[in-house]
Amino acid sequence: MSADQLAYTISEWNKSAFEWVNSGLANGFFDAIMPVVRQPIIWVPLYVFFGAFLYINFKKQQTLIICLFAGVTIFISDQLSAHVLKYYFEHPRPCADFTMAGHIRMLVDCGPGFSFPSTHATNHFAIAFFLISVLGKMIKWLPYALIPWAALICFSQVYVGVHFPLDVICGGMLGTLIGYWMGYFCRKIVFTEGLSAEL
Repeated sequence: MSADQLAYTISEWNKSAFEWVNSGLANGFFDAIMPVVRQPIIWVPLYVFFGAFLYINFKKQQTLIICLFAGVTIFISDQLSAHVLKYYFEHPRPCADFTMAGHIRMLVDCGPGFSFPSTHATNHFAIAFFLISVLGKMIKWLPYALIPWAALICFSQVYVGVHFPLDVICGGMLGTLIGYWMGYFCRKIVFTEGLSAEL
């Protein structure tokens, strides 16, 4: 199979998978909740929980370091996905792809810009794996909560019609790498001797 044939096969799978999620799985319940779960404000209680956990279990200096690394993690993932890779690949969103005309259910505004990779996916997997990397040994259930949380947001992006499946898959992989390595470096600082929390 040539490179062009492979690219065509992947593109056709991407479009077919999009139609399956966007239209094949369509139902009233998903139509109601998927546009909501992708909104940051709905997850405020989750952010408050982690803020309270850090405040209770860590020293002030440690908390500041973790928050700083978390902010840098989001900054890197957001800038890399939204302002570097999207403009490098210039892949149109489903609503802007003329080959998808008549095959899309748009549940939210399409929005401007390009599609690959999904910034939602990159950012949410980045912060999920950052927290898992830093706090996973203390909160054993964290991976079982944060990975499905990030995956749900990725799924919602395809379901509402603003991204292709490969946009969120590759965005999630990119975010995972960024989050894990930022968490690794954060741990090296936060849990050094003399700075370690008394847990």
